[in-house]
Amino acid sequence: PYYTLHVADPRDLLDLLIYLAAALIAGRLAAYAQSQAEAAGLTAEQQEIFYGLTSALNPLTDPEAIRNTLRRTLLDRMGAEQVNLLPRAPARPADPGESVMFVLLEAGDTVYGTLRVVFLHPPPPSSQRLLLACAGQAALALQRVDLTNQASRSRSLAEADRLKTAILHAVSHDLRTPLTLIKTSAANLDDLGDRLPPDQRRDLARAIEAQADELDRLVGNLLDLSRLQAGAVALHEELNSLEEIA
Repeated sequence: PYYTLHVADPRDLLDLLIYLAAALIAGRLAAYAQSQAEAAGLTAEQQEIFYGLTSALNPLTDPEAIRNTLRRTLLDRMGAEQVNLLPRAPARPADPGESVMFVLLEAGDTVYGTLRVVFLHPPPPSSQRLLLACAGQAALALQRVDLTNQASRSRSLAEADRLKTAILHAVSHDLRTPLTLIKTSAANLDDLGDRLPPDQRRDLARAIEAQADELDRLVGNLLDLSRLQAGAVALHEELNSLEEIA
C-alpha cells in the first residue's frame, strides 16, 4: 500500500528481508572484486616499472648513467619528490609531513652508496618493496660495471707483463752483443798488451768505446719504455730508421 510502512502480508516482509540480504552480499562481493582488480592493476604497473628499469640498465656501462636512470625512474614513475645518492649528491632537508626513506645500493659485500628518497606521503608497503627491488637492480648493474672494469684492468696488466717479457727477450741478444765485444776487446788488450801494434790497440779501444755507447743507447731505450708506461716520457722529434723501429 502507498504512503504507509505497514506490511499487510507477512510474506512480503520475508521477501523484503531476503532481497536486502542478497543485496548486501552482492555489494560486498562487488566491492571485494573491485579492490582485487585495483590491486592487480597496481602489481602489473609495478612489474612494468621494474621491467622498464631493468631493460634500461642492461646496456649501460657508465656508473653515473646507471645512477641517473634509477633517479629518473623514481622521480617519474614512482612519484618521488626528491632522490639523492649519498654522499655524491647534496640533500636538502625534508619538509614537515614528507616521508624519507634510506636504501643502500648494496650488491654482495660492496656498498655503492645510499639512496635517499623523499615522498610527499608515506608510500604503501608495495611501493616500498618496489623501491628496494629497483635499488637492488641498480646495485647489481653497478657491480657488473665494476667487475667488467676489474677484468679489463687485469687483462691490461697481463698484456703489459707479456709485453715486458717479449721486450726483454727481444733485446737480450742486443744487450749481449756489445757486452761480448767489450769483454773480448778488453781481454785482448790485457793479454796481448804491448805486443799489439799501436793502431790495433787504438782500434780495440775505439771498439770498446763504440760498444759502450751502443750499450748505453739500448739501456736508455729501455728506460724510455718504462717512462712511457708511466706517462713521463719526453718526446724527441727527429728522423728515425724504420728498420730500427720495427
